[in-house]
Amino acid sequence: MAANVDAWLAVHKLGLGARPGELESVAKDPRGWLVEQLESPSSSAEPALVDLPSHGVLMAEGQQQAQLSKETHRRWRREVYRTEATARLSTAVTTQRPFRERWTRFWSNHLCVSASKKSILPTVGAFEREVVRRHDTGRFSELVRASTRHPAMLTYLDNQRSIGPDSPYGQRKGKGLNENLARELLELHTLGVDGGYSQHDVIALAQMLTGWSVKVVKNGDTTVSHDAFSFGKRRHQPGPKRLLDTAYPSAGVREAEAAIDVLAQHPSTARHLATKLARHFIADDPPSEVVDILESTWRATGGDLKMVGQTLVAEPRVWAALNHENARKLRTPEELVIAIGRAAGLKADQAQDAEQLHELVLKCAWLGQESMSPPSPQGWPDRAADWAAPEQVLRRVELAEDMGRLAARDFLADRDPVAWAESVLGPALAAGLRRKVAQAPDRSTACGLVFAAPVFQWR
Repeated sequence: MAANVDAWLAVHKLGLGARPGELESVAKDPRGWLVEQLESPSSSAEPALVDLPSHGVLMAEGQQQAQLSKETHRRWRREVYRTEATARLSTAVTTQRPFRERWTRFWSNHLCVSASKKSILPTVGAFEREVVRRHDTGRFSELVRASTRHPAMLTYLDNQRSIGPDSPYGQRKGKGLNENLARELLELHTLGVDGGYSQHDVIALAQMLTGWSVKVVKNGDTTVSHDAFSFGKRRHQPGPKRLLDTAYPSAGVREAEAAIDVLAQHPSTARHLATKLARHFIADDPPSEVVDILESTWRATGGDLKMVGQTLVAEPRVWAALNHENARKLRTPEELVIAIGRAAGLKADQAQDAEQLHELVLKCAWLGQESMSPPSPQGWPDRAADWAAPEQVLRRVELAEDMGRLAARDFLADRDPVAWAESVLGPALAAGLRRKVAQAPDRSTACGLVFAAPVFQWR
């Protein structure tokens, strides 16, 4: 039974929910199954299940579209987003590396860009592929540098509008700093809101980041693309800067790169990220001992993300007893939709399932978590209180009923509902729920009961 419980924790708590048969397979070595997913080189991280282009290719295509008409270009942007969102959900629902996918999504949410800003709508998916999936088991400093340089992040946080007041361009145009990117780098991406920085440090980092911009292509008065990273020397604030009591000599683009490396390894960053990781993977109020251990690994390895992940997997407190009230997480809407898709055995290579996967993308938005569109640079919230309002709970029940009908029709038409529930929930299938599933008047109701059950809604 212990191995079965550990398999449930590996698949549901640290993974994305069980596909039929997955619990039985993972039970052979739950910890090894998780560690192996972190061992693969970042460059081979599982891609989306369709051939999606880089942001550079997208922008070239966008320029061609814009030459036709603004309306055509708007439709193209929405179609790119729809394709990206469906492919991203397909990957999560069908992947055989669900812990790695959850790991990737954690870092993507931490260093988030949002499709709610229409100017970066086509590039949010490319940002996750080109930045997060390539660096999420490397050094945190490499991940943050890549994030900060990407056109989606630079545009999302308006750094192309930040001009050194004393730069040649700033003096000629009378332009000044935009502090958005610098502030979020300090407050959200690295040190944390209580990380010990001041407004002076925000200004200093903003000065270092002046000139970090993107090549912009316009169609009349409308910006249609943000291409590759560009450093504008004539926009960069000249002279030395002082950040966190450390002097940085004038060095152009290297100033901010050096500062990011220091911030990524700062003790406050280690504490901030250790706390976020423990909160995401363990509980809304994680054990301080786990935070201490993750922080220690972070500081000892200089922010080696693979080593931090391995420490998380090895920590005994992660493997808390099944259904322990202080070690549960309410699935976010997106996590719930993914878990339902996995339990229903959806496959992206079947036309009918592919359409259902897109419908699941729409269900995420209906539940309040539109794909790749967090409401602010803080990313999506990660506590039960943020996702358990009465209306949200009612919609979760409606979703369970709707998906129960689909699962029963397409996946469980010739299968025993109790056997299916056992394969998905394993040791978490309590006697009461088993009895309700067995006594359900039809397969649709049986599936809906499983999807609506607390043991499925929580992980």
